Amino acid sequence: MGRWLEVFSEGPGSDAAGRRPPLDDGVAPDPLVTASRHLGHDCRGDFPWLNHVRDGSSAYTGGRLWLDARQSGALLAELRRVRRIARREEFFAGMDGRRYLDLWRHGEPPEAFDARLDRIESLLALAADSGGWARLSL
Repeated sequence: MGRWLEVFSEGPGSDAAGRRPPLDDGVAPDPLVTASRHLGHDCRGDFPWLNHVRDGSSAYTGGRLWLDARQSGALLAELRRVRRIARREEFFAGMDGRRYLDLWRHGEPPEAFDARLDRIESLLALAADSGGWARLSL
C-alpha cells in the first residue's frame, strides 16, 4: 500500500485496532513525514512531533506508528506552525520560511502541495477532536 495516514476510532491494544474501517478516507502523508527533513538541526528540537513521525524514525514499529488524540493534536499544532513559518506569517529565528517551503515542496505545484497538507490537517484534527487514533504506515 505504501505510505498512508488513516484515522481509527480504536488504537493499538484494542481487539478491533485497525480491523474496523477508518473514520475517513486516508491520504498519502509524504509532506508530513518529510517536514522535518529540511528544518535544520538547530530547529528540530522546536518541532519534536514532526521529527518523531519523520520517514526513518525509530518510533515506527513494523512500519506503523499510532498516535492517540493528544499526540495527534500536538502534531497538528506543529504542522500548522511550520506552515505559517513557511508562508512567512510567523517569524522563527534561524529559519528561512521561503527557502524551507521550496525544499519541502520538492517541486510539487503549490496548489497541490497545499491541498495535500490541508487533507493531512483535517485527518489529524479528526483524530484529535474525536478521541480517535491516527495511524501512519510507511
